[in-house]
Amino acid sequence: GSYQIFIVFILSFLFLAMTKEFLILFIGIILLYTFAVPIRLIFFKERPVPKKFNDVFGRISASSIPSLHSARSTFLLLFFVYLTKINILFTFFASVVVLIVLFSRVYFKKHYVVDVVVGVILGIVCYYLTNYLIEILFVI
Repeated sequence: GSYQIFIVFILSFLFLAMTKEFLILFIGIILLYTFAVPIRLIFFKERPVPKKFNDVFGRISASSIPSLHSARSTFLLLFFVYLTKINILFTFFASVVVLIVLFSRVYFKKHYVVDVVVGVILGIVCYYLTNYLIEILFVI
């Protein structure tokens, strides 16, 4: 999954002592899962190709909505557009990559379109909520 990429970026910014960027990614990933896990448990929805599960962790993984790949990809897109000061060329190519990720989730029957859309919305909400929390909680 794409969480490994997220973790690599978090550790990279920590190592580079880029505190604000580290905090945005660290708090962002926590918020993404804080919202996604209850949504997956409460609004459980089978995937296009159902996954069997025997416990609560399996149920979370087997639930289709929201697409965490879509949420993380969208969050990272917004983060790097902010980081590159809205570089048009980077934004275009990064957007294409994210669109490929979104399309792949439906194409490979991992999610329905609505799951991807909810994931994108979750990524957007978590990105802006993270930035708001950092502004009010930290002086950076």
